[in-house]
Amino acid sequence: MKFPPGHRKDEDQPGLFSGVHPGDLGIVIVAFLITCGFVYILLTPQNWSAIDRAMAPDQPKPPPQQQKQGETPMILFDAKEK
Repeated sequence: MKFPPGHRKDEDQPGLFSGVHPGDLGIVIVAFLITCGFVYILLTPQNWSAIDRAMAPDQPKPPPQQQKQGETPMILFDAKEK
């Protein structure tokens, strides 16, 4: 039996997935799992008050202590070699 160009032998067999490459089914399954995960995240209750508190600006910090005019701060480091 001669087949036309581009024809696959398994297309003649009746079935639910005839002529479908297994990689195509893998893409559909991965897309389905991603969609299910997205819907699950949307339907899961969230603690919105904690999220709002975390994103709220912090309380204003007190200004640093003012130095006297002409005074230079000195930072001392340990003399140990590391």
